Amino acid sequence: KLLLWVAGATASGKDTLIDELLTPLWFTILKTSAMLRRAIPLFYDWIEEDANSMSPVRLNELGRGIREVHGEDFFTQLAIYEEIAWEQRVINGIRRGEEFDAIHRNNGAVVLVISSVQESLRRALEIRKRFGDTSIDEASLKTHIEYEKRKVDILASKADLVLRNNFGTKEEFIDFSRQKMIELLK
Repeated sequence: KLLLWVAGATASGKDTLIDELLTPLWFTILKTSAMLRRAIPLFYDWIEEDANSMSPVRLNELGRGIREVHGEDFFTQLAIYEEIAWEQRVINGIRRGEEFDAIHRNNGAVVLVISSVQESLRRALEIRKRFGDTSIDEASLKTHIEYEKRKVDILASKADLVLRNNFGTKEEFIDFSRQKMIELLK
């Protein structure tokens, strides 16, 4: 089995790395947000709202509750033992030290994508506008990204590979990342 875990703050380039580089290499992609959406009805059977249409803020709130009861690495453990056909899997969306530790206990590798707050903010705003989100509070989004980036930067010492997404184009980031991933996967 090859377990590869991609971490990073909002709009740092995680999905770009996965979509452009890892999916074509036949990795199975599991997202912690998707696992959380599946878990919510099991843990919160009294909630009437559909987990698939919940806001990220609401998802995070409910996810914190599950982690408080079952441990910070609950969703990582769930992903490790997920029954899937492919032996190569990538988990996207980890941001906690306990999750990094669980990954290493299971012989997985952590790839951390780091981007500047300004670049992540620009990409996050662009993505939200593309999906028609016109009620964007840019100041609170920037505060959220800064908070996530501080958490992620602290975890950099635990990562097996740190990719700094400070390139001008997506293509440059992918080309750089491809070389680094080849070295990691040897």
